[in-house]
Amino acid sequence: MLVNKPALAKAGITPPSTDPAQRWTWEQTVEAAKKAQAAGTQWGLLLEQTEYYYQLQPLMASLDGGTGITGDDALTPAVTTDGWNKAMQWYGKLFSDKLSPRGVGSFETSPLFNDGKLAFFVGGPWDVGGFAKSKIDWSIAPMPYFAGGKQVTPTGSWSWGINPASKNKDAARALIEFAALDAAGNLASTEAQTIIPANTEAAKQYLPKLEALAGAKSAGVAALIEHEVAQTAVARPTSVGYVQFEEVLHKAFADIRNGSEPVARLKQAATQLDEAWKPLR
Repeated sequence: MLVNKPALAKAGITPPSTDPAQRWTWEQTVEAAKKAQAAGTQWGLLLEQTEYYYQLQPLMASLDGGTGITGDDALTPAVTTDGWNKAMQWYGKLFSDKLSPRGVGSFETSPLFNDGKLAFFVGGPWDVGGFAKSKIDWSIAPMPYFAGGKQVTPTGSWSWGINPASKNKDAARALIEFAALDAAGNLASTEAQTIIPANTEAAKQYLPKLEALAGAKSAGVAALIEHEVAQTAVARPTSVGYVQFEEVLHKAFADIRNGSEPVARLKQAATQLDEAWKPLR
């Protein structure tokens, strides 16, 4: 989570620590976000990926709601558990209370933080590079969790692929092997975008460089990332129907933030998933 320090200072709030042992709850974060708004900041809190499962999964997981997929074949919807209902009711309220802005889609959100219009911005390590030259004085904090719930953060990776129509498949395979399996190659793949390399040896070399990108603003991010990867990271579920799962839920999350009643909309999503998965069973 990135913190707009001037916005909090104006509201008389001490910014949250980078130390995961002092991780804020969502309840604390919302309270502070409201105070920042009252002190003049336009928006209080926003998740970068407003309708993507990747960044919203920790909300349900923190409330022990499950991944949303169950069954021996991982083709049974489970998006109407208490944890899912409570998480999405909380999420919808951020927008109905005007703590978060409607009408701003995933990855269209960062300019709000960069322009100082947002107190708290939940993003990812890639934002350290993206905001490195920002005029805003910001700091890093662990992703919050619900009081009494689990401390959960998202994880996962990009995928490499070869065009089946390529006339240079062997060369493409060699490039992918270098970029994904070789430490030097994997480290080189981070030069254009500040995304953590999956190769563990490359990551050891990369994290100190990431922390140095924004100077004092990004202090502590390397240790925080290492902690989250080891202690709180939860991967997305594995299912042959995952593409349909994301498509259905992205629309449901968008509807919820735009005003749909969460419990009813999740029930509709469960029905849609059940229909979408019938041919796969």
